[in-house]
Amino acid sequence: MRGIVLEKRICFTVFLFFILYTQIFAAGKQDEKEIKTQNDEWILCITEIDTNQLPSQRNISEIISRMMVEKLSAVSFRTRISSEYAFYEDKAWANDRSSAARALNAKLEERASLVFRGEPEWRYRQSIAAIDSDIEKLRAALKEIENNAPLVNREPGFIIFSPNHDLVFPAAPAAGAEYKFASDQKIDAFLVMSISDFYGRYLLSVKLYTVYTGSFSWEDSAVFSLGDIDSALDEITQRLHLVLSGNRPASVTIRTEPQDALLLVNNSYVNRDRNITIEYPPGTITIDASSPNYESISINTGVAGGENIDIFLRLNPVEYRNIDILSETPGSVYHGALYAGQTPLTLRLPADRMEYIEFENSSMERAAVVFQVPQSFDTSHSLTLNPLTLPDSGHVDKERRSYYWAWGGTWITGIGAWLAYQSYMSADSAIRTADSPTRNFYDSYQSLYYVSMGTAIVFGAVTIYGIYRLVRYLYTANKSAAVTVTTEEN
Repeated sequence: MRGIVLEKRICFTVFLFFILYTQIFAAGKQDEKEIKTQNDEWILCITEIDTNQLPSQRNISEIISRMMVEKLSAVSFRTRISSEYAFYEDKAWANDRSSAARALNAKLEERASLVFRGEPEWRYRQSIAAIDSDIEKLRAALKEIENNAPLVNREPGFIIFSPNHDLVFPAAPAAGAEYKFASDQKIDAFLVMSISDFYGRYLLSVKLYTVYTGSFSWEDSAVFSLGDIDSALDEITQRLHLVLSGNRPASVTIRTEPQDALLLVNNSYVNRDRNITIEYPPGTITIDASSPNYESISINTGVAGGENIDIFLRLNPVEYRNIDILSETPGSVYHGALYAGQTPLTLRLPADRMEYIEFENSSMERAAVVFQVPQSFDTSHSLTLNPLTLPDSGHVDKERRSYYWAWGGTWITGIGAWLAYQSYMSADSAIRTADSPTRNFYDSYQSLYYVSMGTAIVFGAVTIYGIYRLVRYLYTANKSAAVTVTTEEN
C-alpha cells in the first residue's frame, strides 16, 4: 500500500515538474519573440529610363527596365555596415522619441483641459489620478526610449519597389530633390538610368542613390547592341548585386604615432580614439594623417569584404633651422602672406623646403626671394635682402594688356596680308595666261600688287612691335617676381 502511495507521489512530482518546465521554457520562448527589430526591409526603386537622346527607341527602355526588375529580384537581403546602421538607428531613435513625446504632450494637454471641465469633486479626483498615472507611465516610457537605442535589423530583407513589379517606373527626381523623392516614396535607394547612342550601339548609364549617404554612392555603364543586351545586363547587374547585398564590410584598425594625429579616411574626418576600428565597404580607401610639427602622410590601400586590416602610420618629425633675415635698412618681413616682424629677424623654418619671403622698407622699396632652407644644423644661416623699387601690379597689368593687343594685331594683319597676297597671285596667274589683258584689268593687277606689299610691310611692323611688347612685358613681370637665392653660412 505504501509502495503504491509512494509511486503515485513520484508520478505526481514528475508531472508537476514537466508542467513547470514547459511553462518556463514557453516563457523563455515568449521573451525571445518579444525582441523585435526595426527597418526589417530595404526597398529599392527603379526609376524611368531617360531616353531623351533616343526618342524613337522607347521600347528598348521598357525591355531594360523589365529585365532589371527580374535580375535584381534575385537579391534577398542586405548587410548593413556600421555607418548605414548608425543612420537608420538615429532615424528610428528620433521617430520613437517623437512618438513618445507626442503621446506625453497629448496626455498633459488632456490633464490641463480637465481642470477647466468642471466635473464633480469625486470624479475629478479619479480622473486626475488616472491621468497622472498615465503621465508617469508615458514619462517612464520616454526616458526608457532616450536611454536605450532601438534595435535595427543588420540584415534587412531586400525588396524591389512594388509598383516596379507591375512595370510602373516613376520619373527620376530633379537634381537636389533626390532625398525628398526617396522620403515621399518611402524607399531606401533608387536607380537612375539613361540610354544614348554610342557609334551605332547603345550606352546604358546606371547610378545608385542611397538615402543613408544622401548622395549617389555607385555608378556604372555598359555598351551593347540589341543582340547582346542580355549579357550586358548580366554583367552590370552582377556588379550591382555586390553593392545591393552589402557584402561583409571590411574593418580597418588605424594606429598613429603621434597618437593625436588628425585622420582623414576617404577625405572624411575621423573622430577617433586610440586604436579605432572602422568598417568600410570593400574597395580602395585613402588615409591621410597629419599633425603639427610632423610631416603629413597619405596612403591608398585595398580592403576585401570581411577582412580586418591593422594599419600603423608613423609620422616623421619636421626638423627646423634658424634663418637670420638681414637688410641694409630696417623694414617689414612677410613669410608668405603673414607678417613675421621687423629686420633683423630670426625665422624658424622647416629644413629642406622652399620658402617665400617678402621685404618692404619705409621707402616702399620691396624685395621678394625664394630660397631653400638648408639641411645642415651645425652652422647658422643668414639671408640678406637688398630691396629694389619694384613696379606695382597695375603697371604689370598694363604691359600685359599692351602685349595682348599687339599679339591680336599680329593675327589680324597676318590674315589681311595672306588674303591680299592670294588675291594678287590669282590676278598674276590670270594676266599671264590672258592673250591681251585690258587696261583696267592691268591697273587692278598693279593695285593688288601694292596692296599686297603694303599689308606685308604692315604685318612685319606689327610683328616687330609685338616682339617688343613681349620683351617689355617679360622684363616688367620679372622685376616684380621673386628671386631664387641661397642662404649664407655664418
